[in-house]
Amino acid sequence: MRGNEEMRFFNEKILNALYLSAVLIVIYFGVRWKLHDLYALDDGYAVWLAANLVKYYMREHDGEWPRSWEDLRDLYSIHGGGDGEWTFEKYQSRVFIDFTADPIKLRELSLQPGEVKFNVIRARWTGGEIGEGPNVIIRDHLRYK
Repeated sequence: MRGNEEMRFFNEKILNALYLSAVLIVIYFGVRWKLHDLYALDDGYAVWLAANLVKYYMREHDGEWPRSWEDLRDLYSIHGGGDGEWTFEKYQSRVFIDFTADPIKLRELSLQPGEVKFNVIRARWTGGEIGEGPNVIIRDHLRYK
Protein backbone atom coordinates (compact mmCIF):
# COMPACT_ATOMS: atom_id res chain seq x y z
CA MET A 1 0.00 0.00 0.00
CA ARG A 2 2.83 2.34 0.88
CA GLY A 3 4.21 2.05 -2.66
CA ASN A 4 0.92 3.28 -4.16
CA GLU A 5 0.90 6.35 -1.89
CA GLU A 6 4.47 7.17 -2.81
CA MET A 7 3.70 6.73 -6.49
CA ARG A 8 0.60 8.96 -6.24
CA PHE A 9 2.59 11.60 -4.35
CA PHE A 10 5.32 11.40 -7.02
CA ASN A 11 2.75 11.70 -9.85
CA GLU A 12 1.11 14.71 -8.17
CA LYS A 13 4.50 16.44 -7.90
CA ILE A 14 5.21 15.80 -11.57
CA LEU A 15 1.76 17.07 -12.60
CA ASN A 16 2.15 20.18 -10.44
CA ALA A 17 5.59 20.85 -11.92
CA LEU A 18 4.20 20.45 -15.44
CA TYR A 19 1.26 22.72 -14.65
CA LEU A 20 3.53 25.39 -13.16
CA SER A 21 5.88 25.11 -16.17
CA ALA A 22 2.97 25.55 -18.58
CA VAL A 23 1.72 28.61 -16.69
CA LEU A 24 5.21 30.17 -16.68
CA ILE A 25 5.64 29.51 -20.40
CA VAL A 26 2.29 31.14 -21.19
CA ILE A 27 3.18 34.15 -19.03
CA TYR A 28 6.64 34.44 -20.63
CA PHE A 29 5.34 34.40 -24.20
CA GLY A 30 2.41 36.67 -23.31
CA VAL A 31 4.78 39.29 -21.92
CA ARG A 32 7.09 38.95 -24.92
CA TRP A 33 4.15 39.35 -27.31
CA LYS A 34 2.91 42.44 -25.48
CA LEU A 35 6.39 43.98 -25.38
CA HIS A 36 6.77 43.30 -29.09
CA ASP A 37 3.48 45.13 -29.72
CA LEU A 38 4.67 48.09 -27.66
CA TYR A 39 8.03 48.15 -29.43
CA ALA A 40 6.32 47.83 -32.81
CA LEU A 41 4.14 50.83 -32.02
CA ASP A 42 7.17 52.87 -30.95
CA ASP A 43 9.04 51.74 -34.05
CA GLY A 44 6.05 52.61 -36.22
CA TYR A 45 6.12 56.20 -35.01
CA ALA A 46 9.91 56.26 -35.29
CA VAL A 47 10.02 55.23 -38.96
CA TRP A 48 7.14 57.57 -39.77
CA LEU A 49 9.19 60.44 -38.29
CA ALA A 50 12.31 59.23 -40.15
CA ALA A 51 10.50 59.36 -43.49
CA ASN A 52 9.33 62.87 -42.73
CA LEU A 53 12.83 63.94 -41.63
CA VAL A 54 14.23 62.67 -44.94
CA LYS A 55 11.42 64.45 -46.80
CA TYR A 56 12.12 67.74 -44.95
CA TYR A 57 15.83 67.35 -45.62
CA MET A 58 15.21 66.83 -49.32
CA ARG A 59 12.98 69.90 -49.47
CA GLU A 60 15.68 72.03 -47.86
CA HIS A 61 18.53 70.62 -49.98
CA ASP A 62 17.15 70.66 -53.54
CA GLY A 63 16.13 67.00 -53.59
CA GLU A 64 19.44 65.71 -52.21
CA TRP A 65 19.27 62.54 -50.09
CA PRO A 66 20.85 62.80 -46.60
CA ARG A 67 24.31 61.22 -46.40
CA SER A 68 24.29 60.34 -42.69
CA TRP A 69 22.42 60.66 -39.43
CA GLU A 70 24.28 63.90 -38.79
CA ASP A 71 22.41 65.48 -41.69
CA LEU A 72 19.16 64.77 -39.81
CA ARG A 73 20.21 65.71 -36.25
CA ASP A 74 18.83 69.27 -36.29
CA LEU A 75 15.63 68.23 -38.05
CA TYR A 76 15.13 65.53 -35.40
CA SER A 77 15.18 68.17 -32.68
CA ILE A 78 12.93 70.56 -34.59
CA HIS A 79 10.25 68.11 -35.74
CA GLY A 80 9.37 66.28 -32.57
CA GLY A 81 12.15 63.83 -32.02
CA GLY A 82 13.85 65.97 -29.44
CA ASP A 83 10.99 65.86 -26.92
CA GLY A 84 13.18 64.04 -24.41
CA GLU A 85 11.73 60.54 -24.65
CA TRP A 86 14.44 59.15 -26.94
CA THR A 87 17.91 60.51 -27.40
CA PHE A 88 19.09 60.95 -30.95
CA GLU A 89 21.43 58.01 -30.41
CA LYS A 90 18.62 55.72 -29.23
CA TYR A 91 16.54 56.84 -32.19
CA GLN A 92 19.35 55.87 -34.57
CA SER A 93 19.53 52.43 -32.96
CA ARG A 94 15.84 51.80 -33.70
CA VAL A 95 15.59 53.09 -37.29
CA PHE A 96 17.44 52.07 -40.45
CA ILE A 97 17.85 54.62 -43.24
CA ASP A 98 19.76 53.66 -46.38
CA PHE A 99 22.03 56.67 -46.71
CA THR A 100 23.42 55.32 -49.99
CA ALA A 101 20.04 55.59 -51.71
CA ASP A 102 19.95 57.52 -54.97
CA PRO A 103 16.98 59.93 -55.06
CA ILE A 104 16.97 59.96 -58.86
CA LYS A 105 16.55 56.18 -59.02
CA LEU A 106 13.99 56.31 -56.20
CA ARG A 107 12.00 58.89 -58.15
CA GLU A 108 12.02 56.64 -61.22
CA LEU A 109 10.77 53.77 -59.08
CA SER A 110 8.16 55.99 -57.44
CA LEU A 111 6.61 56.73 -60.82
CA GLN A 112 5.97 53.05 -61.53
CA PRO A 113 2.44 51.86 -60.78
CA GLY A 114 1.66 49.56 -57.92
CA GLU A 115 3.37 49.00 -54.63
CA VAL A 116 6.51 50.71 -53.41
CA LYS A 117 9.54 49.29 -55.23
CA PHE A 118 12.12 50.23 -52.58
CA ASN A 119 12.75 49.79 -48.87
CA VAL A 120 15.07 52.60 -47.75
CA ILE A 121 13.59 53.28 -44.29
CA ARG A 122 12.52 50.62 -41.80
CA ALA A 123 12.52 49.66 -38.14
CA ARG A 124 15.62 47.74 -37.13
CA TRP A 125 13.87 45.45 -34.61
CA THR A 126 10.19 44.95 -35.25
CA GLY A 127 9.25 46.07 -38.72
CA GLY A 128 6.61 48.24 -37.05
CA GLU A 129 4.80 50.64 -39.37
CA ILE A 130 1.92 53.03 -39.01
CA GLY A 131 -0.37 53.57 -41.93
CA GLU A 132 1.17 52.69 -45.28
CA GLY A 133 4.71 52.93 -43.96
CA PRO A 134 7.72 55.18 -44.32
CA ASN A 135 8.61 54.17 -47.86
CA VAL A 136 5.18 55.26 -49.08
CA ILE A 137 5.84 58.70 -47.58
CA ILE A 138 9.10 58.89 -49.54
CA ARG A 139 7.49 57.48 -52.69
CA ASP A 140 4.68 60.03 -52.55
CA HIS A 141 7.08 62.89 -51.90
CA LEU A 142 9.19 61.90 -54.91
CA ARG A 143 6.22 61.13 -57.12
CA TYR A 144 4.37 64.39 -56.50
CA LYS A 145 7.20 66.87 -55.99
